[in-house]
Amino acid sequence: MHAYVYHSYPAILFGILLIGSGASSYLLYCQRLRLISITAKRHLVPLLHQKFVRALLAKELVPGDVIVVQRGRAICDMVLLQGTCLVDESMLSGEGLCLRKQFV
Repeated sequence: MHAYVYHSYPAILFGILLIGSGASSYLLYCQRLRLISITAKRHLVPLLHQKFVRALLAKELVPGDVIVVQRGRAICDMVLLQGTCLVDESMLSGEGLCLRKQFV
């Protein structure tokens, strides 16, 4: 009877470990698919270039480009040059509230 107890606990713990790592891997896979689907869309972004605004694909943006942020979502890392906005940093900080950001 005691030998059965000693062998069942490691087996149960190993099963829990497999289930947990499988669930974690599945969630990471789903997040990666979501990120790929977001970046694969052809978003036109208003780019400020030589005092004129022109449309450019989001894929073609490079560091240093100045864009005009319109209402809605902007999924990128940026510095706000003018105005204010609400930023959802829940993926970075875990905080559920939106933060008000002002220009630098």
